[in-house]
This record gives sequence, structure tokens and C-alpha cells, in this order.
Amino acid sequence: MDENHHYDLAIRRQGHGYAVIERLNIGDVKSVVKVVERHRENHASLLIRADHEYYRFYLMEDGGEVFLGSAQTKYLSSEVAGGFAGVVIGLYAQDADAEGIAEFSNYMCNYLQ
Repeated sequence: MDENHHYDLAIRRQGHGYAVIERLNIGDVKSVVKVVERHRENHASLLIRADHEYYRFYLMEDGGEVFLGSAQTKYLSSEVAGGFAGVVIGLYAQDADAEGIAEFSNYMCNYLQ
């Protein structure tokens, strides 16, 4: 929705591995719902499933899905957050040390009815 109303499914580098994080930002309320630490490969596949009421967040691993949590869609709509122009999905990378490389690949967006 905007800088105060959004959900994040993030990968954060830490030590010799990484963590996958589900974070909710609704107005002044900011909450990390789940952190899944991984100590092997330097990549991850993420999945978001959505319907009219919920976003559901997953980490894809070893051919299966690890459920990270869910969040209601209404908190990103005009019901709560004000004006609304539609759903925005954004990919970004941030590196405080300016030494890393992030690569996004195999991005897909499927709309099923």
C-alpha cells in the first residue's frame, strides 16, 4: 500500500547462512511474525499465495513448502489504510556494506480463478 502499510517476505544474510523473514507493517504496528534460519545455500525460493481475504507466505525447500504465516488483505486496502489503487508487488535488494550481489530470477505471477 505505502511505506506504513505493507507486508514483507524477506531474505536476510547472517553469518554463514541466511534467514527468511515474514514481517508485517500496519500503521505504527511493525511485527516480525516468523524467522526461519538456513545455514546452507545462498539462495531461496519464496512463494506468496493470495485470495480475497489472506496473503499466505512460504519458503520453498527440498521440493516442499514451509509455511511462514499469513496476513489479512484488508489491512492493505482502503478499509484500513486509506486510498487504494491496487496491489503492488516489489522486489528490492539492500546492502549496507555495498559488497554483496543480489540476483532475482524465475519471478512468476500467476492469477488463478
